[in-house]
Amino acid sequence: MHHLRHPAVVAPLLGALLSLAATHCGDDSTGRARITVDAVVRGTRASLTTSTGWQVTLTEARIVLGPLRWYEGAALFGRSLFERLIGVSVAHAHPGHYVAGEALADITARRVVDLLRPVGTPLPQGNGVTGLARSAAIELRPAEATLPDAATLPDAATLHGGTLYVRGDATREGRTMRFDCAPAITHLVQGIPSLGDMNRSGRWDLTIDVGAWVDRADFSMAPAPSTPDGVVTLTEGQPFNAVTRTAPAASGFGFAWTPLP
Repeated sequence: MHHLRHPAVVAPLLGALLSLAATHCGDDSTGRARITVDAVVRGTRASLTTSTGWQVTLTEARIVLGPLRWYEGAALFGRSLFERLIGVSVAHAHPGHYVAGEALADITARRVVDLLRPVGTPLPQGNGVTGLARSAAIELRPAEATLPDAATLPDAATLHGGTLYVRGDATREGRTMRFDCAPAITHLVQGIPSLGDMNRSGRWDLTIDVGAWVDRADFSMAPAPSTPDGVVTLTEGQPFNAVTRTAPAASGFGFAWTPLP
């Protein structure tokens, strides 16, 4: 074995080992470069005329998000050329068979997000590898009053026991109703359109259509308030079901990618 000590043998071997170590320190096992991922979340359509004819203004809209993950697979919702020509929206397009493909990045920490905050809410930084992202997934589940949520989600109480909390005023034909709703939703939102060439570190801007949460709610079917100016808490019936079914729809989430300079 003494011949292995000869410089002609040791030098190439040492060089190969150093090269291998450098590759694994800088890249993942597929040879992709490692990157960091930031995200900022904002809500849209806090004031709208709903499909049921109510003028709604939201005064509070919060949700607990996380983890978030980005994938190479194509988004669940898309439109064919014919659908685009006739004006079919993404919300009404038919989903295909979703295959997530390779995972590229994630933000694993959960965060309570105020969706009416004008400047948006930043999420904790995540990590990933380079690649072309085409879809994303977001986990939704209630914020618990027990550990570990009690320690990591100091704003959990603002959700009133739910996964999301929405409060606002709904007016139609001279009648105004104040309402709030805090459904406890556990759902993995998959196949969210999320196209971005993640060839270096950058930021995802996530918009959530809070107007969609109440768009199909018919507030005439809500119970009457206990006092003329009281708030009706929606816990069952058509308005509650409309919020619960619409809020986790993939079409209500949108991502835009901005690479770092």
